[in-house]
Amino acid sequence: MYNNNSSLFIIISLNSESQILPIAFSIFPQENKENWKTFLSFILTAGYDNDQRSGEPFLEGGPFPLSIISDRQKGLLPAICELSIVDFTIKHYYCTQHLASNIKEKFGSAIEKLFRRACKVSTKQEFNKILQDIRQIRQSAFNYISAIPAENYAFYTQTSQYPRYGHSCLNISESAISFFHKARKKPILLAIEYI
Repeated sequence: MYNNNSSLFIIISLNSESQILPIAFSIFPQENKENWKTFLSFILTAGYDNDQRSGEPFLEGGPFPLSIISDRQKGLLPAICELSIVDFTIKHYYCTQHLASNIKEKFGSAIEKLFRRACKVSTKQEFNKILQDIRQIRQSAFNYISAIPAENYAFYTQTSQYPRYGHSCLNISESAISFFHKARKKPILLAIEYI
C-alpha cells in the first residue's frame, strides 16, 4: 500500500470551462523539499529538449506568472523558493481552509470566523481592523496570525500578475484527491493503473 510508505504528488487545475483537470501525478518515497523540486522541475520543464534545458526559454513571451495554492507542510514552499525555471515566476499562496482549521484548533471558532473574514476583505485597512478585533479577544491568536505573511493568503494582497481566480483554498484538489481514495489502498503499480 503506497500510502503507508510513499506520498502521492499531484498538480490539479481548472480548465477554461471550470472543470477539474489533473495535470500530472507521481509517487515519491516521502514528501519533502527535494522531491517537490524534482516533481515541479519535471512538470514545468516538460516542453524542453536537451539543448533548451541550458536556460533558454521554450515558451514565447515568458516568463509567465504561475500561482500555486497549497498547505504549508513538508517542503513545498522551500522547493518553490529554490526553483529557478526561466519560463515561470511562481507565487505560493496558502490554503485558507488549512489555516482556518489550524486557527480553530488552537484558538476556537470565534477567532476562526474573524480570520476567515480577514482573508476575504479587499483592503489592508479592513484586514488590519479585523486583526485588531482578534487582538482584543486574544493576544496569542493575534501573534500567531500576524506571523503568517498576509501576502500568502489575504485577498487584499493579491496582484493581477498572480491571480487566484476566486480560489483561496484547495477545494479543487481535495475533490480530485477523493477520487484517488481507492488507489491509496492498492499496491503502487495497481494504484498507478487505477489513477
